[in-house]
Amino acid sequence: MKDIGDIDKATLGWLNNINAKTWGIYLFDNQVEVENVTNNLVESLNSWVGKYKSMSIIIFLEKE
Repeated sequence: MKDIGDIDKATLGWLNNINAKTWGIYLFDNQVEVENVTNNLVESLNSWVGKYKSMSIIIFLEKE
């Protein structure tokens, strides 16, 4: 954004007035019917790893 401001301050002002939500969704398909898409990948991994996630890697490898 600084580079844009160095070139044209009016453009920087215009961009700063655009809602941040618009910047966050501009690459998504406009056919999406929900605003918030979450992924449970981390929760799935944590449940799969279970008791082993608190172990150091060396202890984990020695037990397995």
